Amino acid sequence: MTTVTIESDFLSVVKMINEGNSVNQPQSVMISDAHAILDRTESMLTHLYQEANQFADHLARIGAEQDEDLMFFGGQTTFD
Repeated sequence: MTTVTIESDFLSVVKMINEGNSVNQPQSVMISDAHAILDRTESMLTHLYQEANQFADHLARIGAEQDEDLMFFGGQTTFD
């Protein structure tokens, strides 16, 4: 099975999932589920600084604002 690396710029969530969490936290079930999925799929969750995640943020904003089901991009994209 191929290992998939999942990157997130939300450091506290990455730490909670990777290091475990207290059962007293309200999100403990979701974190346990995420941890189990990562283990079963041989995936890993790593922290990525927000500056390095600009392109993904840009695409997410475009996707949230679009009416079309599918969009194609060509060439270079600039960030405003």
